[in-house]
Amino acid sequence: MDSSGLITERPPSENQFILLGDFIDKGENTAEMIEFLFLNQTHFYFILGNHESFVYNYLQGKIKNADAEIVSKFFDSIPKLQADSVLHQKFNQLVELSAPFYRVISKKQASFYATHAPCKAKYLGKLDHKSLRKMRNFHLDRSKPTEEQLLFLQNEANSQYPYHFFGHVAAQNSFRIQNKVHLDTGCVYGNLLSKAELSADGKLKVSSIPSNHPDPYQTELPVLFV
Repeated sequence: MDSSGLITERPPSENQFILLGDFIDKGENTAEMIEFLFLNQTHFYFILGNHESFVYNYLQGKIKNADAEIVSKFFDSIPKLQADSVLHQKFNQLVELSAPFYRVISKKQASFYATHAPCKAKYLGKLDHKSLRKMRNFHLDRSKPTEEQLLFLQNEANSQYPYHFFGHVAAQNSFRIQNKVHLDTGCVYGNLLSKAELSADGKLKVSSIPSNHPDPYQTELPVLFV
């Protein structure tokens, strides 16, 4: 990147980058993230996260009677966007570029789905309201073990394509259960930033780098499917 944050060097153009969503909130760098992604938007495919979806609709007045305590605790982007109309406009443009999911179904290369949240296979790639919501959001019951609530991934996993890449549920580790690939490793909580590289012939590599943002919540992240 140059001094302005513009990407000047990257892998070949046939290597496409997909962001799995939730690029706002849960940190102090929402404005910087929006500016970076807006500046470099031509390098990425964006998937709509539940945070972008909620904030976008909330600021347009489409969400009524939202719990004020929840909004204040989990959506710290809202006051920042309300205070900066230019930043708000850039955020809106990024959301409007976002898709509910991406997929490649092909006989010539490895097939996959990419969604923000883990979801059952019956919802993948569908455009009805329930399926769109399931691909965007997975509600965890904090009183129950996280892995227990994700056992459907293990039950549905198989050794065939398509892969399914997802994030949303932060954990101390990424995990792969055959064709199911989890990538949210709590970077914002001081843990890891993870990526998956999928080649056309189906070879998959998952790797991580450590975050430089220490957060006491890091120790509370679950370890899943090890």
